[in-house]
Amino acid sequence: MKFDSSRTKHEHVIEMTNIAARLKYIGMTLDKVFLVHFLLNSLLYKYGPFQMNYNTIKDKWNVHELYIMLVQEESRLKNQGNHSINYVNNQGKKNEFSTKETGKG
Repeated sequence: MKFDSSRTKHEHVIEMTNIAARLKYIGMTLDKVFLVHFLLNSLLYKYGPFQMNYNTIKDKWNVHELYIMLVQEESRLKNQGNHSINYVNNQGKKNEFSTKETGKG
């Protein structure tokens, strides 16, 4: 099951946790670390750096900590694409302010 942004991350994490609970009910216990990896692998490709970062840290997260980090990562990804620069080129135009200041105009 992949996270497809059709619902919130909270709903996705809850649904995956519910699946794990149903599996436990029928006798298939999932390790909490496995569930975190299962959730990480269900994310979209844009979360690749987030997944690599998780794999490089020594401490492992539980599902709640993963959810908190996902919310922060989503915020970072949204802010990453919102930067813009406006550039105005006045080359070739006479700068009236500077000529008045120097008394050449």
